[in-house]
Amino acid sequence: MPEIRFNKFYRYKDLTRILYSYAEEFPQLVSIESIVDTLRPRRAKILSSRGAQPLYPR
Repeated sequence: MPEIRFNKFYRYKDLTRILYSYAEEFPQLVSIESIVDTLRPRRAKILSSRGAQPLYPR
């Protein structure tokens, strides 16, 4: 899995690669969904959780 830096702006290609690496490494926890077409010819994607248990239950 690639290292994530929070002081950097990721371009679409790099961010998409990061999201898919999470989904490949943790398929039981997350999935990738395309939610909408952007003005450019590409799909906006989100990382969805698959019923993961909360860290701090209420």
